[in-house]
Amino acid sequence: MTIRNTYSKSPRRALVVFTSDPAKEARRKQLDQSVEKSRLIYRAFLRHLLNIARAAQSQMPFELVFVSDAGDQKNIHRAAEVFPELPPVHFIHHRGNSFGEKIQHALNETFSIGYDQVAIIGNDCLDLTPEILTHTFTELETQETVLGPAKDGGFYLLGLRRFDALLFKNVQWCGAQVSDQISANIGQMHRSLAILPTLKDIDSYRDLFNWLCQTQTANRWLIRYLRHLLLQTEFRQMFIPPVIRHRQLCRWKWQLPPPA
Repeated sequence: MTIRNTYSKSPRRALVVFTSDPAKEARRKQLDQSVEKSRLIYRAFLRHLLNIARAAQSQMPFELVFVSDAGDQKNIHRAAEVFPELPPVHFIHHRGNSFGEKIQHALNETFSIGYDQVAIIGNDCLDLTPEILTHTFTELETQETVLGPAKDGGFYLLGLRRFDALLFKNVQWCGAQVSDQISANIGQMHRSLAILPTLKDIDSYRDLFNWLCQTQTANRWLIRYLRHLLLQTEFRQMFIPPVIRHRQLCRWKWQLPPPA
């Protein structure tokens, strides 16, 4: 069912970035064996997302809300300092024992502030674009929910006009059916739904490696910086710089030395 726009003025919008302390990210995703290196990778992800948000905000106004561990607040503000033109960033502490409890708390707290439209994302979808963010809020003018499926079965974005705990009923978090289960719940709640393009999350070192080899992002700084970090790890011999043609790489890696 499609609903009419009932706003008499511009809705108050929030983009919620749901993340966690870099040390926890390092243990969970193993982007690098070094916690400090993982923190640098994490901060680069945040800087990239803030750049995307800034570009989207120039087209459609919304506020930024970060949800993370208390110890992560300094990292977030440090990343945000790169963009002094951004509006003030709001911060909500995680509450709950499980992922499901934490994301429910994040959404409840955000809507309690008074937002009319909320889009929640993680920090690990590097293919997110300003156009996807603005399209999400545009869809929320007429749709009750917006869902961005991830290739691993999860989701990289969830847009809502209001939150109901039934949305997450029986969802097996971190499984391969999360997106499908949420879609089914939305149908059972008789809410309208808009689906975004399917994108890839970065959940491991291999995911990041593959993304660097295949990405078409215009953020050249991010690509150069992440390559630099990965080339310093013990996986150096595994990393294939995308700028080197496959044939050249094979010769460089396997070619025997010239005869004496």
